[in-house]
Amino acid sequence: MSERSRLLERLRRLLGLEDGGEAASPEPAAPYGDGDLPPGCEHVEEISCEEAARKVYEFLDGELDDEDAEEVRCHVEQCRLCYPYFNWEELFLDALKERADRPESSRELRERVDDLLDREIG
Repeated sequence: MSERSRLLERLRRLLGLEDGGEAASPEPAAPYGDGDLPPGCEHVEEISCEEAARKVYEFLDGELDDEDAEEVRCHVEQCRLCYPYFNWEELFLDALKERADRPESSRELRERVDDLLDREIG
């Protein structure tokens, strides 16, 4: 299976798409829910979905201080809306890192990004 096929398969599973291209029946996305708190979250201040989304990249990159990181982690592990979003963003970053780590792809990727930026800016 090619790298592209593996990535597309991961994305389809993450999005809950079946072979017909329609969304699968909704299932609880977060590992905790319905009032269950993830371990270590009993004394963590609750944050909104908007605040968690604003911190998604800092969280995934490990750039938040311990308190903020715990707030985001606890929110995401409980929130059925945010959990798939954060998983998607994590998969996206993983795919970018995987592509960037391969020297044969780096030049091509930079050229494609430059072309897209030129179209948007100029």
